[in-house]
Order: sequence, then C-alpha cells, then structure tokens
Amino acid sequence: MTQQIEQLMDALSARFGATGVHIWEVFVRQQIIEATMSIVWVVFFALAVLIWWKMLVKRIDWDEEAQGVPTVIIGIVVIVLFIINLLVAMFSMPAFWNPEFYALQELLP
Repeated sequence: MTQQIEQLMDALSARFGATGVHIWEVFVRQQIIEATMSIVWVVFFALAVLIWWKMLVKRIDWDEEAQGVPTVIIGIVVIVLFIINLLVAMFSMPAFWNPEFYALQELLP
C-alpha cells in the first residue's frame, strides 16, 4: 500500500507539478466535507421527523380518517428518507477519522 501511495504522489507531482500536493489536500478536505454533509442531512431529517410527529399528535383528530391520511403518508416518506440518510451517514463517518484513506481510494483506479 505504501508503494501505491508513493506512486500516486509521484504521478500527481509529475502531472501537476507543485500543485500535486495541493490536489491531495483538496481530496482529503473533500472527504471530510462529504462526511459532514451526510451528518447534516441526518440531523435535518431527524428534525423533520420530530416536527412531523408533533404535528401528527397535535393536529389530527383520530376520529376522522381523511384528516390524518396526508400527514401519515408524508410521515412515512420522511421516516424512510431518514433511515436511508442514517445508513449513508454510517458509511461516511469513517471519513472523519481517516480522510486520507478515502481520498486515496478515490484517486486509485
């Protein structure tokens, strides 16, 4: 793996000159940004689920089915999107701890 990293850095230096190191730093920062955005989306959908739940409990008259159907449908969609975003965030969290590894994975063919 060390040889691959050295070859990659040599290729970046040969291709881009002095900016090769800068490109590497950009790729590392990009991994951190992508992980951060995943967390932001999870927090956003968690707030959406919380707001939906409060709206559902507060506004729906449980005796009238027609009133609660749109809220329940929207809530199901929001919860499904929240679960999907939670899974994406779980897989992007390691980029916080080791962004160089994920940058290298993105650069290697």
